[in-house]
Amino acid sequence: MAIRTKESLQRLFQESKERQERKKQLQQHKYKKAQQSVKKALADKQSKEQKKEAQNAQKQPQIKISRSIAIYNTKYIERFDDDDLYQTREELMEAEERGEGRINWIVFDALISIRDW
Repeated sequence: MAIRTKESLQRLFQESKERQERKKQLQQHKYKKAQQSVKKALADKQSKEQKKEAQNAQKQPQIKISRSIAIYNTKYIERFDDDDLYQTREELMEAEERGEGRINWIVFDALISIRDW
C-alpha cells in the first residue's frame, strides 16, 4: 500500500464528491421523469373518466320526476305532467267530492290571499 500525499488525498476526495453529486443528479432526474409520467397518467385517466361520464350522460334517458303529496296522512296523489295539475278552485272542489283528498279551505284561502298580497 502506497503512502498518499495530501494533494492526492484531496484529489481522491474531490473525485468521490463529484461521483456522488452525479449520482444524486441522476436520481433526481429519474425521480422527475417518474413524477411527470405519473402526472400524465393521472391526467389521462381523469380525461377518460370525464369523456366516459359525458357519454353516459348523453346515453341516459331523461327521467321525469313524480311528485307525491301527503294529505292528512291518508292518501297520496301523484302528478307526472303540468297538464295534470288543477287549474281552478272548482276543479279542486270536484276532486274533493270524488274522494281524491280533503282540503282545509280556510288555510287554502289564507295562502291564496298571502300570495296575491
